[in-house]
Amino acid sequence: MNRMTGIALMLFGVFLLTAGIFIYMRSQENGSKVIAANENTKISFVETRLQDKRTTLGDSTVEEDIQEVAISTEKASLPTKVSIQEEATASIITPVVALAKNSESKVASEAKRKTQGNLDDESKRKGDDFEKFIIQKFNRKYFSIKEWEGDKYVNGLYAETTLNPDMTLELNLKDEKKQFAVECKWKQNFYRNGVEVASNAQLARYKKFETEKGIPVFMTVGIDGEAASPKSLYVIPLKEIKDNFIHVSQLKKFEKDVNEKFFFDLKSEVLQ
Repeated sequence: MNRMTGIALMLFGVFLLTAGIFIYMRSQENGSKVIAANENTKISFVETRLQDKRTTLGDSTVEEDIQEVAISTEKASLPTKVSIQEEATASIITPVVALAKNSESKVASEAKRKTQGNLDDESKRKGDDFEKFIIQKFNRKYFSIKEWEGDKYVNGLYAETTLNPDMTLELNLKDEKKQFAVECKWKQNFYRNGVEVASNAQLARYKKFETEKGIPVFMTVGIDGEAASPKSLYVIPLKEIKDNFIHVSQLKKFEKDVNEKFFFDLKSEVLQ
């Protein structure tokens, strides 16, 4: 589709260039006619001036004034020639320049859209990979997935649940069941000796979710490696998070072995 658009624009440019050349040739033809008319006018003007000279001064002074009359007449006709050439040139250059600028703008916009789209797709892929890594840390014998958000949206339209934590799970034991929610964040590396686990608006929504649902929420943060296999993993209870940025020194107590399965302590309601 983009290739066809480019070809169409090129053909349109050729059309404009052809039209410009045609206009230029017509302008030159008309210009020649105007210049010829000006020359005739100039000759008549010279003859009139010479006749006046002969009448008032006699033949002896006529020849001395011929050059002066010719120079003044040439100067009077010069702007007409320049104006015709400028108009003809402008009739060709203006539409071609406008087409070039328009094409350049469209190409730049398309490149920007593609770049942003690629970045969004890459970010979404990494987010999904890390969620899959986390979900496999739960033993299916004891844990079931109640909800797993897909974060689907278009033109600002999305389901209300999209704003909730990524997944809601339930621990199933013989005599007890307990639900809890997990939000997943993977970062390539630490930033300023810490990590931003969420925006302030997201934290506010998660805390509201925790209160309204009456279930604990946990932030799982993967650092370094790949989203599907991070080098470091941290599991942080939402109630322990006071700020959206957490320093490395504060993360240490929430670190978990990336090779171990998750365990939920019913008594303390802590995911380990």
